[in-house]
Amino acid sequence: MKKSLNHCIPSVDWSEPRVPSVKLTHRNIHFLKVPDKVALKAQVIVGLTHRNHPEGLREALHSALQQDVSQAVAFLVLDDSSDEGWMRTLENPLLSDPRLVIAAGRFGSPPQARNALLDLVDQRFPSARWVARMDADDRFATTGSLQELVRAGDASNCSFVIGSNHLSVNGTVLPSINFARAETLQDRQRLAGC
Repeated sequence: MKKSLNHCIPSVDWSEPRVPSVKLTHRNIHFLKVPDKVALKAQVIVGLTHRNHPEGLREALHSALQQDVSQAVAFLVLDDSSDEGWMRTLENPLLSDPRLVIAAGRFGSPPQARNALLDLVDQRFPSARWVARMDADDRFATTGSLQELVRAGDASNCSFVIGSNHLSVNGTVLPSINFARAETLQDRQRLAGC
């Protein structure tokens, strides 16, 4: 007779703010394609995190490369311990683009990889003013999406701007836009996956 594991999952009270905890990990971040002078001068960094999703990453990169942005842009791929050979899916013209930087490390989860991406930008890209974070299944909604996010951030003199995107599932871009809505972003249970 199998026991239910439901009794092992503690009930979480999301009505009060959570107490922050510190979890240290050895990230072992290293560059697989080092930043070129062009990338180091970029004011806007499009950061893409992935783990064993090279086909989606390639499509996300193509979406990012199609952005019409007036500022200097670089593209930072951060791999989270993917299987060997994942870079073979990126074609040579893409790999030879001086704006493309590729780094790898051990992060343990998508949120930790995204945080490591922000840390890496802070440490290695001195001209960066904005970071657009994407996952391998994300696509920009239009070719002007990134420019509009930068314009909105600059006009509002704010620290961050949250935008919307398209999602790709099994190679098919879903027709509906994945909107960033305040009610979703403030729903702690939904964000926690409950």
